[in-house]
Amino acid sequence: MEKDFVSVTFFSDNERYADIINSIGCDGVPFVKGKDLQELDTRANFGMR
Repeated sequence: MEKDFVSVTFFSDNERYADIINSIGCDGVPFVKGKDLQELDTRANFGMR
């Protein structure tokens, strides 16, 4: 499966991602900070290969 390059690039900026989370989920309150975020593997592993 090929990654969506535009989405991956857009959301790879932690400050931008934190701004989006704060705007949508926290009513604009700066609760999430970009420096506190870390990248994780988002692929689900159900024992299949």
